[in-house]
Amino acid sequence: MDKEDYAMAEWIECKISDIGTVVGGATPSTKKAEYYEGGNIAWITPKDLSTFSGRYIQRGEKSITETGLKSCSTQLLPQNTVLFSSRAPIGYVAIAANEVCTNQGFKSVIPNEVTDPLFLFYLLKYNKDKIEGMGSGTTFKEVSGNTMKNIVVKVPVDKEIQTKIASLLGSIDDKIEENERINKNLKWSQWTNIKDSIQYRYNAYNIEVRFLYWVTDTDYSGHQSIKIAQMNVCPSAYTKEFVFLRNTGSGDLHYYAGIDFTTDGGIYLVTMGSNIPAGVSLEAHFMLGR
Repeated sequence: MDKEDYAMAEWIECKISDIGTVVGGATPSTKKAEYYEGGNIAWITPKDLSTFSGRYIQRGEKSITETGLKSCSTQLLPQNTVLFSSRAPIGYVAIAANEVCTNQGFKSVIPNEVTDPLFLFYLLKYNKDKIEGMGSGTTFKEVSGNTMKNIVVKVPVDKEIQTKIASLLGSIDDKIEENERINKNLKWSQWTNIKDSIQYRYNAYNIEVRFLYWVTDTDYSGHQSIKIAQMNVCPSAYTKEFVFLRNTGSGDLHYYAGIDFTTDGGIYLVTMGSNIPAGVSLEAHFMLGR
């Protein structure tokens, strides 16, 4: 998207009810098994979004039956509805990848014909704190349907501009989600001892190291580099990590130090002006990007 397009686009203030239909949800009685057993209608709760990091959700932990759907006020929401949790907590956002329904913990928005669904997703995420601030309640905050409808937001008048903005933001999230999928599927090697109580394991993208290091009769003070291990895995790239080293003999004593990983596989402990006395054992656990 050209900067000129963004700068020259006309933006207006409007209510959420002007760009979509706000819809709540409900829960079929949990005392009636026929409302859930064998059901194939996706039914989403805020809990389902608590561990969900993507944008498009297909279903949650539970599904309901047609009988369960008809037993309460929840309703089927069309594909591309933007789900927004309205309590416990406020602010989880996802897009329905297919028809879904929700419990009462949502005030979802079905975008109208002048609103891009993905833009609406990012719009609600951007306004999450504002919406949360409009919540009320004593036990926990909740955003009512009427409050949600009247939240004022700014949007481009031209849907094409909305789509361009959403596409730009979406391309970034595409890469993030792809990396998450890769990392989930990466298999770690077994922990391997490389020196005394120093261990490492690795996959295609990361090296994870943990060690218990015994400080000998020389105090380490100031900025010093101490080689603690030599690994036989040589990454093509690496990051330097800073770690807190814990004195295992005294839980309240910590030392701030750095880890330097050299291209030949050497691992160095770099003291950062801290005086690490002799006769203590230090433990650390850190990750190095390959």
